[in-house]
Amino acid sequence: MKNAKSYEPKIKKLLAGLKDIAPPAQVQPEQHVRVLIHSILLADATSRQADKALAAIEAEFVDFNELRVTQAKEIVECVGEELPDIRRKADVLVMVLNGLFDQVSDVKMEHLVSLGKRDARRHLRELGCPPFAEAVVSMRCYDTHTVPVDDSLRDLLEMKEQIHPGADLLDTQAFLERIITQKKGPTAHEFFRQYVAKNATILQRKRQADAEARQAEADAQRAAEEKEAKEAAKRAAQAAAKQAEEAKQAEKAKKAKAAKKSAKKAAKKKPALKKAVKKVVKKTPAKKVVKKVAKTPAKKSATKKTAPKKVVKKVVKKVAKTPAKKAVKKVVKKTAAKKVVKKTSPKKAAKKTVTKKAGKKKSK
Repeated sequence: MKNAKSYEPKIKKLLAGLKDIAPPAQVQPEQHVRVLIHSILLADATSRQADKALAAIEAEFVDFNELRVTQAKEIVECVGEELPDIRRKADVLVMVLNGLFDQVSDVKMEHLVSLGKRDARRHLRELGCPPFAEAVVSMRCYDTHTVPVDDSLRDLLEMKEQIHPGADLLDTQAFLERIITQKKGPTAHEFFRQYVAKNATILQRKRQADAEARQAEADAQRAAEEKEAKEAAKRAAQAAAKQAEEAKQAEKAKKAKAAKKSAKKAAKKKPALKKAVKKVVKKTPAKKVVKKVAKTPAKKSATKKTAPKKVVKKVVKKVAKTPAKKAVKKVVKKTAAKKVVKKTSPKKAAKKTVTKKAGKKKSK
């Protein structure tokens, strides 16, 4: 235990006046199991409560072997809820008795007598016997120097500031066994039992206050966890909203970029269309068409009034075969046709050829 030297004078002062007494008479081996059961029931309880619980068990069950195979809840119903920590004690009883049976195929402890004091005590601990019970059994059955300590004694000594705060049962027990002689061991045990009984009310109040403090701490921790969970959920929701907004903005930017790209592409196509129109117009100029029509003989133009129209259609067809679009076709049709009609009217061409021929005949 920490700071054991500083607490040693306090314990010696508490135990001042104790007289050395003869050790208690050794319990017969056949009674060792009974002492074991009683010591388990005695922890944190009065001697009267433990005696009453053991009497109820002996009255209910045929022997301790039947107690071994009994369920813990049946032991609780038999003893009653008045005994402190009875549910845990019932589980311990069943576990320890079954441990003994697994070793010797019976609920007996005679085989521990042949062991040394330390080995017997270690064996009890290996069976799952609590520190208080194994100390009582070792003292009463095997004449071992022990000072039994249960939770009530440890809590009371801590409350009185006679041991280091936070010291567990084994540390407290080892500390007391070191400063208390073997001759005073049984007397010290009885003294501590009375010491706990005398301060039971104060100890109960302290335990209640400690329980309330632990509950308040647990509530505060739970409230803090709930608050943290809410804040985490809020942060997650904000992050999700931010992510959704970013995704929305990204999609919007993507669409805007695509629209800009398509507009740019369309703007590039317009100059190409104009170039195509100019190229087609250059390939089929109106002057060449007019010259071609003017060179045709008068007879053909007199006899076939519709010849220029066919020429125009032919020219237009040639123009239409070019890879220009409909707009190009329309422009070519309008420009070529108008110029051909104006410059080479079929009637005027026919009249000119006829008059020339008549003049030649008269001169002859």
